[in-house]
Amino acid sequence: MPAPPKSEKTERRSWSRTEWPKEYDEIVAISANRANEAFPGSFPIDHNKWLAEVRERWAKLGSGNPPTAGKTKRKTVQKKQTTFGTRERLVHAMREAAVHLLFGVARPGARKSDFTTNKHPIPPRGFQVWCPRLDELEFIFYTDYHPVVPGRLLVPCGAFRTTAQTPPFEPLEQVWDPRGRCLWLHQPAWTDIKEQFIGVLEATYRRFSKQAGAMYLSLLNVRDEVCRQLRLSSNLFDTLLEFAYRDTMRTNFQLPKSISISLESDITQDQKGAVGLNRRPVYISNVPHSLIAIATTRTRSL
Repeated sequence: MPAPPKSEKTERRSWSRTEWPKEYDEIVAISANRANEAFPGSFPIDHNKWLAEVRERWAKLGSGNPPTAGKTKRKTVQKKQTTFGTRERLVHAMREAAVHLLFGVARPGARKSDFTTNKHPIPPRGFQVWCPRLDELEFIFYTDYHPVVPGRLLVPCGAFRTTAQTPPFEPLEQVWDPRGRCLWLHQPAWTDIKEQFIGVLEATYRRFSKQAGAMYLSLLNVRDEVCRQLRLSSNLFDTLLEFAYRDTMRTNFQLPKSISISLESDITQDQKGAVGLNRRPVYISNVPHSLIAIATTRTRSL
């Protein structure tokens, strides 16, 4: 779900000024293109339809009364309550447009509707509420802080199917779609996904470490990318990482080539702000961790 670049400049305007800044046409287009370039097919919306929907949402956001917090004598607070930041409104407009286009009664490009009513199944506010709930239920993984592209990244951790291979899928027999298909959650066992998980974990760490020029990296950034590639929930990632951490410690001196994983609870400077503190840490033995370092070791065969 694309968002404008975080470095985009903003200005404050009176709440009812709904004219669309012409330069935002390019920003809206670039944001969608960047998402599809990083993750091909992740935002399957026609450019013109996307731009028109964002513009419409922008205008609607300024049509009502400003969300004042009550009467106050402080003029600076009153002014802020009756004005808006242009980038902030663009973020909300793009989010509402994406929810409307991606999660309507029919999937993008689908001929048959998923619902029998024409009423939109989920409003933007409802979407904000349900994302963390579905994440805890391990139906999805989502993040607003992926290091590659700005915006919200959603990863389905299951699918509605008539049947699926078990493992790695587990049926959730209480949840069915209108076509009579059961929801199957992706829940691979450690013994089945061990090599793939460690391989993706190490490759992701190497790539990010090279980009950052540092040994200790944000474990949360690494987690987000590994979950995206392997379609894992955040809770399952915690479990698999704990297995990997303990297994690499036990087998470090027995394999011709192995890795050692170091996990730390310290936080980096960029994680100390309000945004960083909102991110869910990775829990290992019920202890939150936020930094990771991976080293490759080689031993001689005897």
